[in-house]
Amino acid sequence: MKIRKETSEKKKSKKAGREKEQAALAPLLFQAAYAIRKKAGGADAQYRILRMLRKDGMTSQRDLQEKLGVRSGSLSETMGKMEEKGWIRRTRSTEDRRKLLLGITPKGEEALDALQAQDEESMFEALSDKEKKQLRKILTRIIDKGEEIA
Repeated sequence: MKIRKETSEKKKSKKAGREKEQAALAPLLFQAAYAIRKKAGGADAQYRILRMLRKDGMTSQRDLQEKLGVRSGSLSETMGKMEEKGWIRRTRSTEDRRKLLLGITPKGEEALDALQAQDEESMFEALSDKEKKQLRKILTRIIDKGEEIA
């Protein structure tokens, strides 16, 4: 009986340790995201939009608004700036003329590549190339899981 009790207590202790470690990860991720956003300034929203459009392809403005969790006015203003830069294009849906679809342009692809390279160079210079690849894979899995749950 004593052996089972010790085993059970060890399992509980290990589980508590894992939960504590997981609880410590979220604040670190938020702090890292804050540092990146702070560095990027106003370009953060544009960067996120370009990444989403590259990943998802043509997307409705409403879908993009919901994924970003922003008001339509804020998104429209940002989209206008991005369109002026030639980073995105807006087109009407052929299925529903009321629906506006957004897509990334070749110039937007170039801008996104440059922004990513700049971020990687300055924010992640303390990491080796191998660590950067591992981090990218891990963060992508976390983001994908978060989108699955939402």
